[in-house]
Amino acid sequence: MNNSLFILAIFWGVWIIIPVVFDGFLTFIYMIYILIKAPKPHPHQLDPGLLPKVSIIIPTYNEEENINECLNYLKIQTYPQEKIEIIVVDNGSTDETSEIVKSHMKEIWQNQKSEIRNPKQIQNSKFENGNHNGLNGKLKVDGQTFQTNGFGGLLRLIVRYEKGKAKALNTGIKLAGGEIIINIDCRSFLAPDAIYNMVAKFIEYPEYGAATGNVEIDWNLLYERKANGQYVFDGHGHYQPRFLSRKEKFLGKSQFMEYLTSFRIGRQFQDITGSIYTFSGAFSAFRRQVLLKSRLYSSRTVAEDTDLTLDLHGQNVRLGYAEEAKAFLKPVISFEKFYAQRIRWHRGQIEVIGLHLDFYGNFRQGFGRAFWHSILLVIDHTFGFPRIIWTFLLPLFFLFGYSVTLILQAIILMYAFYVLVDFLNACYCWRIADKETRQKIKNTLHYAFVTPIFRLITFYFRFAAYLEVLKEPQAWTTPINPIKSVKGYRETVRGGYQKTSSLGNKIWQIITGRKVKPTIYEEKIAEMDSFGLERTGDLTGEQKEIVIDTNLKPVNNGKKMDGLYQSFDYKER
Repeated sequence: MNNSLFILAIFWGVWIIIPVVFDGFLTFIYMIYILIKAPKPHPHQLDPGLLPKVSIIIPTYNEEENINECLNYLKIQTYPQEKIEIIVVDNGSTDETSEIVKSHMKEIWQNQKSEIRNPKQIQNSKFENGNHNGLNGKLKVDGQTFQTNGFGGLLRLIVRYEKGKAKALNTGIKLAGGEIIINIDCRSFLAPDAIYNMVAKFIEYPEYGAATGNVEIDWNLLYERKANGQYVFDGHGHYQPRFLSRKEKFLGKSQFMEYLTSFRIGRQFQDITGSIYTFSGAFSAFRRQVLLKSRLYSSRTVAEDTDLTLDLHGQNVRLGYAEEAKAFLKPVISFEKFYAQRIRWHRGQIEVIGLHLDFYGNFRQGFGRAFWHSILLVIDHTFGFPRIIWTFLLPLFFLFGYSVTLILQAIILMYAFYVLVDFLNACYCWRIADKETRQKIKNTLHYAFVTPIFRLITFYFRFAAYLEVLKEPQAWTTPINPIKSVKGYRETVRGGYQKTSSLGNKIWQIITGRKVKPTIYEEKIAEMDSFGLERTGDLTGEQKEIVIDTNLKPVNNGKKMDGLYQSFDYKER
């Protein structure tokens, strides 16, 4: 009898108590702590004359599909546009990326030189990139329509041929003239008030040296396209939303729930406790002097954002989270791309841990920071393996004398527990979110019933990342460069997700009775970008800034054109 009770206690302890303690109880702590400590959202009343200049760095490589939309979202910012400098660093794209940027530059220059101040005149102006802006320059964000023509800031284009995203970012940083430097991905689309709210964070909290933005998944950014990639417009001149299959909705809206919890609860809690684990590559901002004192971005890991985050922690820089500065991302809606994304995320996380082992558990740099970083590793890694192993073993427990009824009860209770956790997370985020995000939460709340399946999929992909790292020949004692042979790495990942996708498609077909239709047009994802790493025979790192042809005579020996654009050669030191 006692032996049976002991076995039952072990069984239920592993399957119920541990999940409750580490997932349920910690989530409850996060929520209570945020309610008590987090500042309340409020309108920011900033003196326009005292606002600092802002530089936005956008590294690109073969991004003709996204660069227009990214720039258009920046051109509708409510921040004083004369204080915005956009620097696009093109890593030698072989498509039309640079040409598209130059057409935006020409539009901006013509608007500024003609001194058009009538919004109607600007809207009706026809430029080469008129189609890039949508019909008549219209852009729809959260149900509101904005005009993208008439931007009053500065747009610069740097074309370089040296390989790697980290070096592209560092090039933009060294050329930036703003007091606040914001780094975004080409697939990041900033809300109209994102820059204003990000700068407000730095002004209201002078102790902050860097901050990550609030990144939100928006499936409405997935637009209908033709087979050649061109957008399809509706009758009002807006991009036509794409019709999503059940599988695509499952991935897209589950990612919305995941990001919602990760940023609205996770990043907010890390901000309060001073334990920001990683900046978001999609949207992060830095004080210029803080960034230039760091080692900047490094190519020694695929997670350059996390590497820089821990570098700044080591310098005792106060890092934070700007909850009101929002950036939108398109969801990954194919299992192939999702597999590649998560492989790279967790592979990079493991690499960074290996490079910063002296940081973890170092309570001399702050108890709260060291404690919560350690807890995060325990949850993400230490308990990641048991979850995978027990999932495989659970169906076999009847071989050890457990009844099928007991096993089914454990599975149902666990699943119900995680459904409840996700439901509470969504309700809590609804309470603290803005009106637009609340509407999205209402539209996805029922996905709490399937997000436990999404969690399980991510656990399997994370386990695949562990195995991928274990295959690396390098030792942890020396700095590694896993993207040195990115071609082979991408082929390995591609082979893995093709096998996973084939199995997933077969299971989906059995469940739904429908065949998976081929995708006419497939979105790219940042995690599979090479930034030219696969090129051979490149130039020696020389680069140039592109100056639009304005038919004006250059001054100062050709180095300046009307005071707006500069052209010079620059070699990274």
